[in-house]
Amino acid sequence: MSAISPQPGAPSETVRYSTISADENGQPFNGASTYVLTVPAGIVHDDGYFSITVYGSDNKLLIANDKKIYDRTRYSSEQNADGTYTVTLSPNGEGKNGIPTGKPFYAV
Repeated sequence: MSAISPQPGAPSETVRYSTISADENGQPFNGASTYVLTVPAGIVHDDGYFSITVYGSDNKLLIANDKKIYDRTRYSSEQNADGTYTVTLSPNGEGKNGIPTGKPFYAV
């Protein structure tokens, strides 16, 4: 599922939020599997950024974890040589630019 809407008060050409809650096969994200997202090259400009934040499907809150990592942004992620960014959503937060999940979740 996907929904794109700007933050209230922000022009839609400036800010876009999209919610993802399922994999490429339409299966809801679960806390036991690992998912790899790729932020395309060129999407982040000198004065811009990307943000991926993970929330529990059960309560819509940040998912508590020992690493205290709840999101990844341009500023907290290592860029790939080709200009893309890889963000890994996994139970324990392992993987490139990992975010711990551990339970069913969705991402914004």
